Amino acid sequence: MGDLVKQYYQLGLYTVDNLKVFVQAAYITAADFKSLTGNDYSAVTPS
Repeated sequence: MGDLVKQYYQLGLYTVDNLKVFVQAAYITAADFKSLTGNDYSAVTPS
């Protein structure tokens, strides 16, 4: 997992929505998302 992503999320500089973008870009995995947020990753669907 990107260490900066983890640090920035913990500092409040990244939001859950930012992390979802990182999963979509394959910078972090869905498992990384879950370990950081405690929530399962679900893709954002356009309306």
